[in-house]
Amino acid sequence: MGAVKKFAVLIILLCWAPVAYAQGGDMEIPLPRPLRHDPGWELVFYDDFDGNELDLTKWSYNYPWGQTHNHRAYMSAENVRVEDGVLKLVAENRRHPDAPQTIVHGGETYSLDYTSGVVTTKDKFEFTYGYIEARLKVPATKGFWPAFWTLNSEGGWPPEIDIMEILTKEPDVLHINYHYGPSWDRKWSFYQKFTFFDFTQDFNTFAVKWTPSEMAWYLNDVLIGKKFYEQNWIAQLKDNYILINLAVSGWGGDPDETTQWPGVYEIDWVRVWQKQGSDN
Repeated sequence: MGAVKKFAVLIILLCWAPVAYAQGGDMEIPLPRPLRHDPGWELVFYDDFDGNELDLTKWSYNYPWGQTHNHRAYMSAENVRVEDGVLKLVAENRRHPDAPQTIVHGGETYSLDYTSGVVTTKDKFEFTYGYIEARLKVPATKGFWPAFWTLNSEGGWPPEIDIMEILTKEPDVLHINYHYGPSWDRKWSFYQKFTFFDFTQDFNTFAVKWTPSEMAWYLNDVLIGKKFYEQNWIAQLKDNYILINLAVSGWGGDPDETTQWPGVYEIDWVRVWQKQGSDN
């Protein structure tokens, strides 16, 4: 066999991996590509958002602490919809009738002029370690801050894993982060950002692999950026739950006269895999 053919065969063998499947209801779900060379991973949580309403055995409306956070939208169950196999978080240019005029968060005052939506798995699905992924599409207009993240169920902050944050004023920039430290006023951030392509144009898959020894982020099954290896601070994470929210303003910047309403954040599916028979 010639040298070129031998090289081609070697590349094929290195890149090839058998596609494993997990059973999810009536369908088989393929193992994510980054896990295919590492046996023992099983699907422990999934939602493909079939049907016409949110599965309340898996998700809750609003933040666990209430309807507001570090942005200008009041979160409402009315703005969380399941349609055509997709979860939609809908931001509207209206003040919710139950919203206070302003809130103070982190020393900043926010006027609650908008209404939007958030879902979490708090008290319904919590986990320590795993490969957490979701297929998402963000709004194609200025003024929004869609995110996919996790928090510790016992409360307190940090830690926090930001699997995906996109500021729609910069639709081609992906932000990822791990906030860690002993307290909110003594915390550090393992922050990275990347300029890729316009994320508003299609669905993309965002993921993090969280093990006792490292944390790694993926975009469309491809490793991006640096890994986090500080095991003593990884150990700060435990019993995490998932949050998916569509913030208005805040870090994302204010809407303006060019903003198209409503803003819609679409979630095709969410999955969590865990490695069985070990400490992951």
